[in-house]
Amino acid sequence: MLGSNGSGRARIPEALSVEAEPVKRTKIARDLKVDPEERPGWVSAAERLPSPGELVYCAEGAAELVRVVGKTGSGAKLLELKMADGRRHPFFAADHNVRVAPVGL
Repeated sequence: MLGSNGSGRARIPEALSVEAEPVKRTKIARDLKVDPEERPGWVSAAERLPSPGELVYCAEGAAELVRVVGKTGSGAKLLELKMADGRRHPFFAADHNVRVAPVGL
């Protein structure tokens, strides 16, 4: 039986305690910024909202708009995208971090 610490809870012996392993950090939204120079002449999706199925450009590369989900806490439109080459599951991005071709291009 494990020892008691007087509070009625079992005390874990030091030999059984486990140090937390460092967690591999994945990319989070603030790390991903689309470079406007990658698509000269393209505008922010905040300026021109793309239609479902339209090709857009995001920090990960060329993608397709699946749908407009709603709005973020900051008022930006939340877009569901899927990579044009299908290399990952659909994901979400704020409209200001997505580039779209200007009308007529």
